[in-house]
Amino acid sequence: MNTRDYIDLRIEQLKLKGTDTASQALGALLAWILIIAIALMVLTVLAFGGILLLGKALGNYALGAFIVGGGLLLVLLVLWICRKNLFRGTFIRLLSDERDVRELERAQELIFNVFPKTNRQFWAICFQEVADNQIIK
Repeated sequence: MNTRDYIDLRIEQLKLKGTDTASQALGALLAWILIIAIALMVLTVLAFGGILLLGKALGNYALGAFIVGGGLLLVLLVLWICRKNLFRGTFIRLLSDERDVRELERAQELIFNVFPKTNRQFWAICFQEVADNQIIK
């Protein structure tokens, strides 16, 4: 395998990686939009039911609406205060670990295919060090 073949393989790999990344991002975005839309519909129905239930029990539907609204505002405030710990760190860990491992495996496979006579043990040690450093960060 010569240099030109390596460059062609690398360009093809970058195209595939870009397509893979874009499709994963779009799929995740669409899934989250769907989940959020359904969650908002369920929350609306539950809030309306709570308003009716409390309004009937208290004899004043406006008071029931204020109580339910205050409860939802309290939940929103707690989520806003804890947003960094709840959302950012969790999703970054969930998404990055799997992608990093797949990316390292692809890079390792590419090197073994392009340079078949190289020392596999040396490259395995290099890739393990990269993986360890990424997990630590």
